This record gives sequence, C-alpha cells and structure tokens, in this order.
Amino acid sequence: MSYHTASRMIAARLPEPVRVVLVCTGNTCRSPMAEGMLRAMLAERGLSGDVQVSSAGTKDQPGKPASENAMAAVPGLEGHAARTFGPSEADADHVWAMTPGNLEAVLPLAPHAETLLPGGEVPNPFKGGPDEYAAAAEAIRAGQEARLPGSEAEVAALRGPGA
Repeated sequence: MSYHTASRMIAARLPEPVRVVLVCTGNTCRSPMAEGMLRAMLAERGLSGDVQVSSAGTKDQPGKPASENAMAAVPGLEGHAARTFGPSEADADHVWAMTPGNLEAVLPLAPHAETLLPGGEVPNPFKGGPDEYAAAAEAIRAGQEARLPGSEAEVAALRGPGA
C-alpha cells in the first residue's frame, strides 16, 4: 500500500473537529472577543486541534474589523473580519449566543443554539470604554468556563478510548 493511500485511510477514520460558533449582533465586539478567548483557553488545555472556533453576527456587516477596544481587551483580533450568521455557521456542533436576543435571531437556522451564559447574557460593550469591554470579557470567560467541560468531554469521546 502506498503512503498516500495509507494517509487517506487514516484521515478517513479521524473524527472531524468539534465546531463552535459564537454569535453576537455585529461580530465586531463580543463574539470576536469570545472567539479569541476560547482559542486561547483551548490552547492552554491542549485542545486547539480538536475544536474549530469561529464567530458571526446577526446583523449584516461583513468584513468589518473587530473594534479597537475589543482588540485592546483580547490580543490576536487584528485580522478579524465580521461575518453574518448563516447556514454554514448553523451546522456547527455548538452555537453560543451572547444574549437571548441573539439566540432568538439564530434559532430558526440553529435550533440547537444556546446562550453562552446559561440563564444570562454578555453585556454589550459597543461604544463603551475599557471598563465595559473588561466586564464583557469577564462574562465571556464565565460562560466559556461553564460550557467548556461539556466540550472537553465531547472531544475526549471523539478522540476515542485510551487517547
């Protein structure tokens, strides 16, 4: 058997990564912050290759960068370009909305969506200063810490026994 045939056979048996999409209104503040923070949290836990993280907004403003304050609050957002939530995002394993309003907007496409903060919402820092962005980041972190244990178990199941 050739190397390429063996590689294709092995790749066919590897599970797809768990997909997480984080959703806010404009995809310029909260959801890009949540995306960057979740990527960092996953890297710390050695799960980067097992979970694919992206973000989107419920309003149509594709290509807009992350806000300056969002970039100041969370490193690594410099290349962010806003996307609108659509069918490809709805196919994710997990869709976590920042507010009940964001959740309501995505439920028609993603009936499995949930709010990031169970029973709560991430405050909108839009047009706010560093304090508002810090409060949003704290709420995002709390939501991710509440949600991540389930994702870790899901990743462990995807990796298989003994992994």
